[in-house]
Amino acid sequence: MSGNLVMPKIGPIINNAIDLFIHVTGSILRNETVSDHRAIIDAIKQKDPLRASDAMLLHIIHNRAVIENYIR
Repeated sequence: MSGNLVMPKIGPIINNAIDLFIHVTGSILRNETVSDHRAIIDAIKQKDPLRASDAMLLHIIHNRAVIENYIR
């Protein structure tokens, strides 16, 4: 564990949001999400915080675009 004191508290909220997002989008983002997660994990494994941050930001941008399109 990382010792992060915030994640245990917000983890369940994030998991519920992810479940809802998957339900709404179906498999639309499956490949893109797997690719995004791999990039994030690879950056963390390489101890490259800038690349991890960039990969996470890209993941958020992808998901936000889908949510915005769904809402419209």
